Amino acid sequence: MPSQDLYYTTQLGTTAAAVSVNDLLSRQASETLVLQPAFQRNMVWTERQQALLIDSMLRGVPVPEIYMKTTTGPDGEEEHVVVDGQQRISACLDFVAGKFALLGEPESRSEWANKTFSTLPGNLRAKFRAFKFIARELPENVDDPAIRAIFSRLNMTVEALEPQELRHAAYTGPFIKLVEQTAALDIFGSIGVFSARDYLRRHNDEFIGEVYFALNARTLPNKKEDLDEAYATFERSGFPSDTEHELARRMGRGLRTLGPIASALRKTRFRNKSDLYTLLYCLGMNAEKLGDGEALSGELLERLKEFGETIQDYRRAGDDVEARAAVLEDPLGEVASRYWAGVSRAASDRNSRIARDAALREVLASLLESQSEQALTQADEAWRTPVADTEEEPEVDDDELEAERRTVQDVIDEA
Repeated sequence: MPSQDLYYTTQLGTTAAAVSVNDLLSRQASETLVLQPAFQRNMVWTERQQALLIDSMLRGVPVPEIYMKTTTGPDGEEEHVVVDGQQRISACLDFVAGKFALLGEPESRSEWANKTFSTLPGNLRAKFRAFKFIARELPENVDDPAIRAIFSRLNMTVEALEPQELRHAAYTGPFIKLVEQTAALDIFGSIGVFSARDYLRRHNDEFIGEVYFALNARTLPNKKEDLDEAYATFERSGFPSDTEHELARRMGRGLRTLGPIASALRKTRFRNKSDLYTLLYCLGMNAEKLGDGEALSGELLERLKEFGETIQDYRRAGDDVEARAAVLEDPLGEVASRYWAGVSRAASDRNSRIARDAALREVLASLLESQSEQALTQADEAWRTPVADTEEEPEVDDDELEAERRTVQDVIDEA
């Protein structure tokens, strides 16, 4: 049944019943539980997601409701079809079966951290078995095509919001406007750092927000530590105009340097998020040493390519002592080894970010020191002003290009 054909005079699923984990286990044992009908998606939850659900249940906090349909045959045989809630129910069944353990501290309480179901104390096993889902029961006369359509509609709106989507909804001040304006620039598409899904879920905005946060703090933070607090502070207390202009100019000088080589960077390791984060932070912190920006582009590209290739050689050497020794004989080998250590393990941790920044600064030091410092000016934030139409490019063509650039943003705003 096409989704648009769905129509019921009486609202479906208004009757809620309590279904315990023990009920679900009994139905599984009697083979009356249909957990994955044809319309359901495959299991997509990670063990961490499963463990977080079990942790919530052991704490006794509410979890999302499930939808089921029960049919009864002429001889009393029953079939319980899970219309929505497969991931949650599967997590419960798998946990009892011993297929994964709970999270360690601080995610879990100490009394059940790292434990499997069988190693939980008896009172917790009993509490888990007794946990009751709120189950919405669909009428028996709802046929399979209608169930498919209902399932599709239920899952159109249940995807959890990403942290940056929540920030986009909550904040409207100049800081988040600067972040979103920067993240929408075409240069990042040329470098290829963001996927279509990154744009859709505002991962590009979060990435740029992290870079600005580090530039404003003039230090490298740990993961996304204090990022929410920064957004909230700028929203409550205001985003000082001089701070806004300085950050826009530092970013502008750096992006003007990368502009001519953006497409070439796509073929280097600096199209990766952690590497580009390091590069943007380094250029932003040294913006005064970039001259007019574009004059350094060619030599900067060559250094980044050579350094990136040396890092790759070191990575490929793996545990081969001789191969690594050969790489370390290269003038960039030792620096590459330190950079690789900062990207191969916990790339977003503060110490890893510091290691990468120190290595990259060392590689670019002579290039940056060869330039006479130039103060940041209003010209460095000219990127924030839309380019006027020119006679050489008819207005209709510019409109079409602008429409293309706005497509991703429109999809996000409509979502």
